[in-house]
Amino acid sequence: MAEQPTSFGHDPTAPQAQPSSRSRRRIEEEAELVREMKAGSEPAFATFYDRFAAGLFSMIYAIVSDQKESEDILQESFVQMWKKIAGYDPARSSLFTWAVMISRHKAIDRLRARQRQSLLVDAVTLDLHLFFRITAADRSACERRAHHEEHCLGLVHRVLVLRIEGGTNRASPHANVVERDPTGGRKR
Repeated sequence: MAEQPTSFGHDPTAPQAQPSSRSRRRIEEEAELVREMKAGSEPAFATFYDRFAAGLFSMIYAIVSDQKESEDILQESFVQMWKKIAGYDPARSSLFTWAVMISRHKAIDRLRARQRQSLLVDAVTLDLHLFFRITAADRSACERRAHHEEHCLGLVHRVLVLRIEGGTNRASPHANVVERDPTGGRKR
């Protein structure tokens, strides 16, 4: 029975195309560069940087869209590459592909951190807005009736505690606040 070709019509027994002499030379140069970098050669790492920095910077900038942040990420990426060069395996990827993956992950991590920070700033801004809106309304009520002063401060304290503990319903900032009726009863 004849051997069936694998997916996409690729026959693993077919002769493989040989790389051109130019490609072989590039592969050999890259292998030597990796050997030198693994041995801790700073000039080899400088060559690596000079060869790949511009392309990596462009890719990082396309992800984060910020010049300064892209420069920082590029630097962090090269520091990580310097530290992890011993784990580079040329059988798994080219040196440039390995560098792209490290830089891309760094850029995406930074983008996610920026998004988390933005969400935190939005939440704090909302908390401050609610705090000042509530205290302004309660302050005017306190000025009209002195006996409500304790109630006003207690209400603000409860709102802050609930917001810090995450207990406030976002749909209604007053949902979990229990107020005291001046006549002694409780209302929600």
